[in-house]
Amino acid sequence: MSQTSAQRPRVAPAPEHTPHGAHDRGDGTVSFALWAPWKKSVHLIGDFNGWDFQADPLAVDESGLWWIEKRLDPGTHAYQFVIDGETVIGDPYARRLRWVPESAQPHCLVEVGAAPYEWGDAGFGIKPLNQLVIYELHVGDFSPEGTFAGVIDRLDYLAGLGVDAIELMPVQEFPGDRSWGYNPAYFFAVESAYGAPDDLKRLVDAAHQRGIGVILDVVFNHVTGDSPVSLLYPYDQNPYFSTDGNPWGFPDLNHWSDATKRFIRDVQDYWLTEFHIDGFRYDYVEGIRYDAVNGMSFISWAARQSKPHAYLIAEDIVQDPAAAVRDTEVDCSWHWQFNKVVRAQLIEGEYQGNHYGDLDAVWRVVRFDGDGYGDNAQPVNYIESHDEERVFRDVLECNPAGGEAGATRKSMLGAILLFTAQGVPMLYSGQEFGARAPKT
Repeated sequence: MSQTSAQRPRVAPAPEHTPHGAHDRGDGTVSFALWAPWKKSVHLIGDFNGWDFQADPLAVDESGLWWIEKRLDPGTHAYQFVIDGETVIGDPYARRLRWVPESAQPHCLVEVGAAPYEWGDAGFGIKPLNQLVIYELHVGDFSPEGTFAGVIDRLDYLAGLGVDAIELMPVQEFPGDRSWGYNPAYFFAVESAYGAPDDLKRLVDAAHQRGIGVILDVVFNHVTGDSPVSLLYPYDQNPYFSTDGNPWGFPDLNHWSDATKRFIRDVQDYWLTEFHIDGFRYDYVEGIRYDAVNGMSFISWAARQSKPHAYLIAEDIVQDPAAAVRDTEVDCSWHWQFNKVVRAQLIEGEYQGNHYGDLDAVWRVVRFDGDGYGDNAQPVNYIESHDEERVFRDVLECNPAGGEAGATRKSMLGAILLFTAQGVPMLYSGQEFGARAPKT
């Protein structure tokens, strides 16, 4: 049954500099704001008003920003928005979430009167790109704890390996507790299964204190169907979405839309400034594309406005992955041809169109300019990543006569080539000791 109020919303300009989402103003007042043009009403519900659909109607300004200011006691408060008296959604800008069985949408949390995190990484500067060794890891898999704290406990191990930057697979909140993270639902919230926002800050802080940078893998091509961005409008009326679709069936973000551009700008600014993140690895750039103004052109430019020296890495699995480096403000890209050509040599056979014994191809990929890159800081070379089976398993499957010892030696040979080729070497967690578990 609809609970739509018959009262027309109050039209009024939001107070100056009102940010989207929930914001503690520091004086006991919290502002709540949701951009939702063309809606008839938006109400705020939460533990502070008994989750009453009618208690707190929001005003709306001429841009379609719905807003309200409330006085709240210090502590943690849960809230949601109600659209047109019927649709309950979370806050697209929520910083923390609490998943509850009785609600299809999580409770968003705002901290009132919380002390800011005290950073200890003053003076840290990440090494130049062409001096980095990058280590890709999944927070949930990297330690038995599966948490940010578990990664912190093993930073000394990574420093001892000579790692200069860790690349965290996506840590933005996704439905459930287990995922690679390429199904983002809440772009400003830390995945609650890994820890709280301050836990991630402690990880970044501790890494910086050991001279290790932190790069976030981010998914800007799409969102989940239960993301609040998805629930705001029917798909064909949603200002955030394109009609292109994508291979995984997720709602596809339209990076030519001003709404999406503003949202992604805010997302990047938040992680780069609030969490001291050193850069991004952009997933599935071939699905985003660019035209000098929109898409990756805007995304990379916007990141530079927040942190001019952030390292921006594109995963662009196209014939010319160096094009994104030449044509946008990204610094480098995953050199996927290196991966495919070298794997063909290690398994001594055909691998995704590449062939064993093709020394011209090997010579091409071990040089930075062989695939069109401009210098040795632009190709990020890798043999293993989250996308492939381990080298050990592929070699053993293709050459079982060599046994496990032979597969281990091939994995070591690949690492030697990785660290001597021109470009930025990237290891995948476990590669350093010949991990052999199957891809999950």
